[in-house]
Amino acid sequence: MTESLYLIFETQSDCNLSADSLVKTIQSKCAAEIPSNVIQHFRVIWSQTGNKIKIQPFIGGSSFMNLYESKKRPYINTLLLYLFEWIKEFSNRIEILFYTEDAKELVQIESFSGIEDILSKEKKPHHTKFTFSPKSKIFYIGLAQANLETPLNVKTTEPATGYFCHYYVVASNVEEAINYITTDMEKERAFLVGYESLVEILYSNIPDEVKELSEYSGKRGIFYRSGRVYFS
Repeated sequence: MTESLYLIFETQSDCNLSADSLVKTIQSKCAAEIPSNVIQHFRVIWSQTGNKIKIQPFIGGSSFMNLYESKKRPYINTLLLYLFEWIKEFSNRIEILFYTEDAKELVQIESFSGIEDILSKEKKPHHTKFTFSPKSKIFYIGLAQANLETPLNVKTTEPATGYFCHYYVVASNVEEAINYITTDMEKERAFLVGYESLVEILYSNIPDEVKELSEYSGKRGIFYRSGRVYFS
């Protein structure tokens, strides 16, 4: 039976992705961890229908599936880790399919919250589709309004009674995101009144200047808070 490994994901309509850019990015990220005589032969077969992309990764003429239980398994794990992290920047609708042609049984469906759930398996999964179910998501909260418990003297004619700001928050759901914002405002003796917008976004949607200013530690919580615009 022929076995294949695919990474399948759905992007937003404005993503301009290609096999060439993917390969160059992964080769650059893995250069310090995988020998040059291996990483230079990394390639993918890329197929796309609309916004849905399917990738089949190879090292030279050997597919990842054929190398999964070989001496190159550590390299396969590293490459799959970076491939998954790259895909996550553009999509949260991700599937990893271990497919066996002519299999008599139906494809098994399992969920995973991190690529480690799959890489930790010693044997390659048989005829199984893993569907990504992330523990954390990124939310953008635009123009959040906070009212101050006590007016604050700022450089205006009147003491400020509140302020507006924007948040990027990593949380498991909307309710948790709001809780992080509420807690953050309480540190300044303020309370959340409302917000103009709250949307789930991808990492690739975060402006570069926000990423540079963020002190995000990798855990759920405030990714970035903008400066405050006070009002009276």
